[in-house]
Amino acid sequence: ELEPVERLAKVDDLEASEVLICPVGDARLYATAACDQPARAYLVDGAGKLAGKYEGQEADARGFRLRHLGERALLELSIDGGETSSLWWIEGGTWLELRKRGGLSVRPPADCERCVDAFTDPDAPELSELAGETGTDTGEG
Repeated sequence: ELEPVERLAKVDDLEASEVLICPVGDARLYATAACDQPARAYLVDGAGKLAGKYEGQEADARGFRLRHLGERALLELSIDGGETSSLWWIEGGTWLELRKRGGLSVRPPADCERCVDAFTDPDAPELSELAGETGTDTGEG
């Protein structure tokens, strides 16, 4: 599902497990701010064109926040090791930077806690369900 953004933004190093893909109105947002990687976000509009992009220059991300507001969204990308963030407004294929440095709920700086953001498959079985299948001793029976 990364093909449209890879082609339009001319990138080939996105890791599917680290990219959140979600609709915002008739557009599709692709965002990643994996720990200690550059924060990146791309908006592909309903016509299949690249409507906006942000590509951090430093490998200093510590996650991101996304808030849907109907057919709009507020995206906050952590930068500077969690010290600050870049804030974006997305609406109807419009990509607008609200704040270059600042934000609403930036992550704790890197020296405060380890970075543990990860996207999980909502359809995957819980770890406790897998324990019995892999031969791991669950202490039962």
